[in-house]
Amino acid sequence: MSEQLSYDDVVRNLDDLPSLPAVVMELLNSVDQEEIDIAVLAKKVSHDQALTAKTLRLANSSLFGLQVKVTTIQQAITFLGFQSTRNLITAAAVTGCFADKLCPGFDHSMFWRHSIATAACAKVLARHVRFNQDYAFTAGLLHDIGRLVLVSTFPDLYAEVIAYQKANDCYTLDAERAVLGIDHVEAGLALAEHWNFSDTMRLAIAGHHEPGTPGAGFLAAIVHVADAVVHALDLVQKADDLVPPVSPIAWKALNLGEDTFLHLFRETELQYEEIAMVLMAYPPKKAVLGAAVAHQVAQFADAHAGYFMHANQQRSADRQAVVTDFADDRWVQLPACATAQHRSSIAFCRAGCPAGDSGCSFPAKRERGVP
Repeated sequence: MSEQLSYDDVVRNLDDLPSLPAVVMELLNSVDQEEIDIAVLAKKVSHDQALTAKTLRLANSSLFGLQVKVTTIQQAITFLGFQSTRNLITAAAVTGCFADKLCPGFDHSMFWRHSIATAACAKVLARHVRFNQDYAFTAGLLHDIGRLVLVSTFPDLYAEVIAYQKANDCYTLDAERAVLGIDHVEAGLALAEHWNFSDTMRLAIAGHHEPGTPGAGFLAAIVHVADAVVHALDLVQKADDLVPPVSPIAWKALNLGEDTFLHLFRETELQYEEIAMVLMAYPPKKAVLGAAVAHQVAQFADAHAGYFMHANQQRSADRQAVVTDFADDRWVQLPACATAQHRSSIAFCRAGCPAGDSGCSFPAKRERGVP
């Protein structure tokens, strides 16, 4: 295995990365600022024709349902508000910033599809918990930006990470730590410092895998749950994807019921498809079961009064699926009733389910490490 990296190794290579347009950097830095000259920023954005065109396509999409067509950045700000427009500009710029095909085995389009879906889900979650939706969208979009840092600065080493993950059937974070000695969270924080991200964005990037860490902040909890939901819905259609475990602290902090999550699934799917179509210039790959899975989830949740669990890909129809009740760490075996077409299911369950082993017919994804 190659020699491992240090945080300083990452920092030393940040100058080799492509830079965002100056106006986008200014927008990202303004997240925590109250007084901003909107007219000046709108004029600066308008000087970048490609960025303006992409932003306006997104503003005019059915995602916002405007009754009039906006033709300038200033109009977008007038009709959508500054924060929403800032999100659109940031999304349009960041998704086209990094070069692709540098690292063998790394799929840039798949990376951005996941990031866009997480941004959409985080925005919907934020609305339900009455948190700033624009902060949530931007944080969701940027939460894994550290992966692009590692892919762009150490492409050969990151190819080893991808190979290790496939060979050991583990999470990306674990593979990065095993091969590189650091992970994409640390790399993302290094970039956040280098690009002068606001404190709000830095905390969200730092805590999206461990939202229970003291000081992580509520935004980290939103992004954490959104990330897990997007993995579980399998919107990106990544083979053998693993759903990250959901922090009970983050779950309880959001305090949302199963009915809310039914709406969340559908809204995430619709918004993801709309945004991805504009930002990536082609239709996204749709999850096979989409709304049907969400309906199954709601029915099962209502019947079993369960919790949202992390549940992972089941590799074959005859294997036993395992889900865990994070409330007391007990394990319960459920019949492996999932077939190939049900791979995008989410399991709602808890130990001591009244249906029992023989009565459960809900498909569950494969838990990491379970044959």
